[in-house]
Parts: sequence; structure tokens; C-alpha cells
Amino acid sequence: MDTTEQTEPRHVGASELRAELSSFLGAVEYAGQSLVVTRHGKPVALLMPPTDDGQEG
Repeated sequence: MDTTEQTEPRHVGASELRAELSSFLGAVEYAGQSLVVTRHGKPVALLMPPTDDGQEG
């Protein structure tokens, strides 16, 4: 297992996220990557995979 996992979330513009949503969701779901969504260069949202202990139910 690679112990050099990416700790900093990737920044992505809202328009880029909209255009490539499926790809970004795959990165979050399968690679565990977190994304900071920006609008005009300012962070507006954080998209990240759920934690095992944070599941609703």
C-alpha cells in the first residue's frame, strides 16, 4: 500500500466540476480524493468521501 497518499484536497472550479462531474465523483469514490470546489478562485464547497463511522442510518 502506498503510504504517500495525497493529503491536500484538489481545487477545482465550479464550471470544470459541472463539465466533468462523473470523473470527479469517480476520483472521490474510488480514489478517496477530496475536492475543494471554487467559484471565482474562492472556496465554496468541499466534496469528500464519507467516513466509515459517519454513515447515517
